[in-house]
Amino acid sequence: MPLHCHKPDILVLTRTNLNNLRRRPWLNDLLKNYKSWSSPSATGGTMVCVRNELTVLNLTSLIEMDTNGLLVAVKIDAQNTPLLLLGTYWPSGSSVEALRLRKELQAQIAHLIGNNSQAVPIVLGDMSATLNNDERSSCLRYPADVMYRQFVAESQSSPIDAKHGEIQELNPLRQWTHQQATANSGKNLSTQYKYSRIDDILLPAKIPSRVAFISKCYLGYQSDHIPLYTTITTDILDCQFLRPQTSQPMNGTKTKLLHVRSLKLINYLSRMPFLIQHTDCYKN
Repeated sequence: MPLHCHKPDILVLTRTNLNNLRRRPWLNDLLKNYKSWSSPSATGGTMVCVRNELTVLNLTSLIEMDTNGLLVAVKIDAQNTPLLLLGTYWPSGSSVEALRLRKELQAQIAHLIGNNSQAVPIVLGDMSATLNNDERSSCLRYPADVMYRQFVAESQSSPIDAKHGEIQELNPLRQWTHQQATANSGKNLSTQYKYSRIDDILLPAKIPSRVAFISKCYLGYQSDHIPLYTTITTDILDCQFLRPQTSQPMNGTKTKLLHVRSLKLINYLSRMPFLIQHTDCYKN
């Protein structure tokens, strides 16, 4: 899923594994057209990036960043309604320390959403937890799953491909996003995997039911996580974005402004420079 194929406007990278703010050469090339904010961590790391030409006419600023590589919060002051982007990497595991960090992160996210109630929040990331009982092939449920479900309920959020209603035919299994090799082999001695849905894109609960398209990106299996992407029209978010026309004549004429009509969001845990989580929202 190369960056140049999708030309995203907003990228959220998780599990960047950067141990300081100095970029690696491949990252410099990847983000040369972006304004970016990074919370580095050698074992995690989160980064939010916004394309330069989108920030020209829509004030974009960092509002909070943690020191553990778990959270970067950026606000875009779009017309009508601002957009609050929360790039997140949630602690995994059931240890006392992991659950403590998860509890602190969930409280921090809730605090940011509450303090920016005028903005539409979008929480993207690796949640390291499932939202429904059928989202692990092992059928196991962990403390992190319980905490995540409580957070979604209390924040009145909903995943981009939420289940709606009680009719099973209308509620197919949500797409898995994580695969993990096991020690078992199949009849052909092929590796057996466990699957789960532990990555999400969360929006205010009233929005996902109005989003028609949700799909899984099949390109690039260099990671054990697979990206999700969806398209949201800006009128659903009640946000109006402007951008300058990308090709401007050099004759001194007035710059033409274009309205952004839709947002394409991709959520992905990325250890590689060409596998990313992003929004592509340029349409005339």
